[in-house]
Amino acid sequence: MDINTYALEMMVRDRLQRLRQEAAAYALATRAHRPPRAPLGASLGLLLIGLGRWLRRDRRSLLGPPAARAGLAGPATTGELTGV
Repeated sequence: MDINTYALEMMVRDRLQRLRQEAAAYALATRAHRPPRAPLGASLGLLLIGLGRWLRRDRRSLLGPPAARAGLAGPATTGELTGV
């Protein structure tokens, strides 16, 4: 059975219009229940803190264990103090 292209166009146009209206109604309904956003400054600050921690994490693994980096490997001997 062959359908008239004009009739098919009208059916598709009506269907799209109905779907757009439903999508707009859904967007309005969900926007009302969405929690408020955090301020941009706070979000940016948290992003920078996370980036700094991520960068430091990679550096720590390259430098060795934390005790050796902090100079806490044990009591200082006389030879070690002369280099200070």
